[in-house]
Amino acid sequence: MNLKRLLTTVCCFTLVAGHAQLPTTPLNVNIIPKPVELIQTSGYISMDSKSLIYLDSEFKYLTNYFQEELFTATNIHFPISKKEPANGIKSIQLIYTPDLMNKEAYTIEIDGEIIKIKATDKGGAVYAIQSLRQLIRLNNPLWGHQQVFLPQLKISDEPTYAWRGYMIDVSRTFYTLDHLKQMVDHMVKLKLNRFHIHLSDDQGFRVEMKKYKKLNTVGSWRVDHTNFDENDNSVWGRPVQKKGELANYGGYYTREQLKDLVAYAKLRNIEILPEIDVPGHSQAIIASYPEFSCQKDKKFTVATGGVSGNNTICPSTEATYDFIETII
Repeated sequence: MNLKRLLTTVCCFTLVAGHAQLPTTPLNVNIIPKPVELIQTSGYISMDSKSLIYLDSEFKYLTNYFQEELFTATNIHFPISKKEPANGIKSIQLIYTPDLMNKEAYTIEIDGEIIKIKATDKGGAVYAIQSLRQLIRLNNPLWGHQQVFLPQLKISDEPTYAWRGYMIDVSRTFYTLDHLKQMVDHMVKLKLNRFHIHLSDDQGFRVEMKKYKKLNTVGSWRVDHTNFDENDNSVWGRPVQKKGELANYGGYYTREQLKDLVAYAKLRNIEILPEIDVPGHSQAIIASYPEFSCQKDKKFTVATGGVSGNNTICPSTEATYDFIETII
């Protein structure tokens, strides 16, 4: 093949690859979790870089989030319209309506040139965005393209359960703030709305404390006795910290980090539920302040894993309650 023919072939391939393949009907509408009602009609619509995004004034605070979520799904930077687009103009619209009685409910109608989303509250708006993202991913390639195709349909959806939660234990395994934000991103895709974070246990205390600073200098760190041999494990876990061993595994979240996480989750309609585990499961606490244990003369260390005994703050001492109240 000569150079001219090769270049012509490459250019033709590039032109074809740069556009999304025309879809066949019916398109994929298998959204997770399954909507309460989904009615698919025939045909599809296409959106491109000239298609507009419009949000009612009640949802203006979601503008950047809406635009970023669609860009992540499409690789198209849809422009924002300050006023409701006229009929005949391709657009994705998020409209406030008081008619949806249940919390976190939404509707999506894809018809003609318009994707119209209706919601009463932030929850419904955020979940509609996630359903739209799924429809895009289900029916378009993951690489960059200049237009996306979506099936014409109507969706009416609302959650079956008000509390849809996920729990992560950061005491036994410490995760970075970025990792927690990634978990929030996965949660919102599945329309979960409660993030329960287990912030303290025998193996570590994970919240910055201003008054009781040893909860961080001592209680946030343990010896890293990681046991990879499954034949050498028992319910009692790893060996305890020995004299002279350095507690070098762990960490804690600063107040600013936790404020950042709360705000990040709130925008995505997720409430953070912090847990401080007391009166049991408190070996990290009494390793820091043994005077709040029931065995004040005993030397405690932060647990390395497994089940711990004598791990309780003392409920018969009045100072214990002041201590706990200050922490909370």
